[in-house]
Amino acid sequence: MSNFLTIDPYNVLGTVSKFKEDLKVIPDQYVVDSLISAVKKSIFLKIIHEKSLRGNRHLLSVIYDFLGCISAIKKNEDRYFYFNIRSCIENSIRFLLNKDNDDEIGVTRMFSEFKERYKGVDGVSALARVYSDACNYVHNNVKADIDVSKSYKYIDSSKIFEKKKSRNLCNDLVSVQSSLDNFLLINNKEDIKHSFLYLNENIEYLINKKFLERLFSSELVS
Repeated sequence: MSNFLTIDPYNVLGTVSKFKEDLKVIPDQYVVDSLISAVKKSIFLKIIHEKSLRGNRHLLSVIYDFLGCISAIKKNEDRYFYFNIRSCIENSIRFLLNKDNDDEIGVTRMFSEFKERYKGVDGVSALARVYSDACNYVHNNVKADIDVSKSYKYIDSSKIFEKKKSRNLCNDLVSVQSSLDNFLLINNKEDIKHSFLYLNENIEYLINKKFLERLFSSELVS
């Protein structure tokens, strides 16, 4: 797919271009490419929300959390990244369990239901790992190796880019998004097809080829 779409009702190219311009301040192409991939996944989910699941607050919250993760990586705020990714995982699970918008299920019970429903699906262990790491950061657990002796001046200041740390955050973000793909194909295949009806170029631009092959695999077999 080039940088041209015949039909672009959601201004996908324009939106991605603005993000590319905004992320130019990041001095590492791997991080930039990872974040652009996350942007595309967020747009992909936004179109599904607009076309098929407009009343679902959990899905909209997942998109909001992904954008928060992108911003946190750009600003080198690793702890705030984990605040966002933890929220993202919780909202993803509520969405994948088809919970009502006002559902108040506890996290422990929610995870148990999720692991039972999606037993054996690739991605469950990845979400659990990132969620555990995120909780360590959010609660300043010693495992997170956070220097809690830092002053307010440091906390309030702009953080210096650290390539290794930023790449690790990107890897966690990509891991969560890749895991979400597996669950979407189980839980929302028809929603995706409906959302991108007559928008083949858009979906090809926003999502990877492997996902598309799995999305239409049953049709190909028949």
